[in-house]
Amino acid sequence: FACPLPALPDCCLEPVGGFDPPECNYLPPPSPPLPPPPSREIVIGTTAKHWAQIPSMPRSYSVEVGDTLVFIYPLWDVDVWSMPSSACDFAAAGFEYGPILLADSSHGGGTGAGKSNRFEYPMADVGTFYFASRTFCSEGQRITVFVSHRPPPPPPTLPPPP
Repeated sequence: FACPLPALPDCCLEPVGGFDPPECNYLPPPSPPLPPPPSREIVIGTTAKHWAQIPSMPRSYSVEVGDTLVFIYPLWDVDVWSMPSSACDFAAAGFEYGPILLADSSHGGGTGAGKSNRFEYPMADVGTFYFASRTFCSEGQRITVFVSHRPPPPPPTLPPPP
């Protein structure tokens, strides 16, 4: 008789004097769930110009709830607007919600030559979001952001049955 759970001697006693111990159905408690993956900082733009790159590249981003978009740009005529669509319509005729200025050209927070502004925008909701610069939107300084739920962590691995 080999005890599959040597750490539980009361559970797996060998029969003594014809007495069989009750069957041991003990399973260890499950492991606590793994924490979700850490949120990410997504820097907008692929060149040293970052958000000031015209046209914006890439044109779209796929992120997860909890990620933060980071717009880095210089002091000159660049800003960050939340838009109701991908159109460069700053009058927003026909939209329930118009464009919203999130950060202007004097926002601050950046470091380094030509990167005086750093604006962070946490993605809190699932959906499709649009961002643009008012000055250069028609030249392509706009992006689309697709936000999905962060996948749940994988279930803990259970030990093999005895």
